[in-house]
Amino acid sequence: MQWSFSATSHGKSQADGVGGSIKAMIDRRLKTKEIEIKNAKDFYINAKETCPAHKILYVSQEEIDALRDNLDKFWSNAKKIVDLRQFIILNVVRMMKKL
Repeated sequence: MQWSFSATSHGKSQADGVGGSIKAMIDRRLKTKEIEIKNAKDFYINAKETCPAHKILYVSQEEIDALRDNLDKFWSNAKKIVDLRQFIILNVVRMMKKL
């Protein structure tokens, strides 16, 4: 199992602290060999058992694939913004000149 951590201040919220606490509790149980986790579903089952007061969700690969298909269809109709990067940079430069 691999846990990924994002950079400081990127998408952090109160839920991140709760998630970190749940991961730490699961990690303690793993170290004592009380539980075994081989995949996301195992983590979900054990986290629900370890932390019954928290609402823990599991999203299956099938649900992810279905959502991805729907999003691909949705975004395929979106209009592209040509040179968006240049547009943002130019506007930031203009704003800076006003200061």
